[in-house]
Amino acid sequence: MLPGAPLGEGIRFSYLLKTKAANGELGKRVTASAVDTVHGAMAGIEAEGARYEDVPGIGDEARINLNDGGIWVRVDNLTFSVAGYAGPPKPRLTPKTFKLKEIAAAAQAANRAWLQQTLDQRKRDGQKLAKAILANL
Repeated sequence: MLPGAPLGEGIRFSYLLKTKAANGELGKRVTASAVDTVHGAMAGIEAEGARYEDVPGIGDEARINLNDGGIWVRVDNLTFSVAGYAGPPKPRLTPKTFKLKEIAAAAQAANRAWLQQTLDQRKRDGQKLAKAILANL
């Protein structure tokens, strides 16, 4: 089975961060709102979750992360990940507000949409890269 970030690790990290902040272990420069922002971001990532799909014909086992196009490859006792993309750059986001939460939400939505639009190209390029690596082992 290929490795992946276990669901819940981000939430555990953010709760640890909140606990340390509450106990005064992070120092005075870390504000409660900064900790809450990290916690909210981690919760959003966890809620979305990682989705994988098998990629046949590469190594003993290969899976693509459908969220970012990265491919995990396993052959014998070697596991590695690759991400390949050769195409147009991501369009620039032009914020329509100065509210940080709205800018972050718009950026996240635009990034998610762009990753989905380029997923087929990422899958093809990642497969080429993984095959080239395996051919040279």
